Amino acid sequence: MYHVALIHAVILALVLSAFVRLSRKWSTKLFIAVACCLVALVIPLARSSYHQCIDERIQPLLDNIDQDQDGDSKPMCEAAELASNHRQQCIASTRESYPIADVISVLFDTGRGVDQSKKTFGLFRQKLPCVDILHKSTHSNFNVNLFAIIITVVSMVLTAVCIITTPSEGGKASKDT
Repeated sequence: MYHVALIHAVILALVLSAFVRLSRKWSTKLFIAVACCLVALVIPLARSSYHQCIDERIQPLLDNIDQDQDGDSKPMCEAAELASNHRQQCIASTRESYPIADVISVLFDTGRGVDQSKKTFGLFRQKLPCVDILHKSTHSNFNVNLFAIIITVVSMVLTAVCIITTPSEGGKASKDT
């Protein structure tokens, strides 16, 4: 978890220093465009924090459970319930840490007709054996991951283009205010 936080801090420091240094030379439209790109970077940051939480809390359960035992044995069901609870905690803590990503997540979930808070062990247990619940607790939505990657690339490219095309100290920025 510390290496993810360190990466976040370094990216944020670099972006903020460039943002502050260049903001005085940018036009209003350019400033707003870069600000939107930087805000959009919250999505992949939140996603990476969620994956880090899953890796730290649930993966050890998968590593320590005997995969050969019955899919509904007591140890398997206990591990599945614990994994399901950890997953809910990861979702809640990520959404609490990244309020912008929380709003986007709620909109995405509402569009799919899903309420993440209702995805509890009891609900899954009605439909699936414990072994499947245990393995699904590390499941991640491919489309959301792809969206986060695309947002990262687009935001970084647009920010780089804005920085590169900004006039040097001696030049004058255009006035489109």
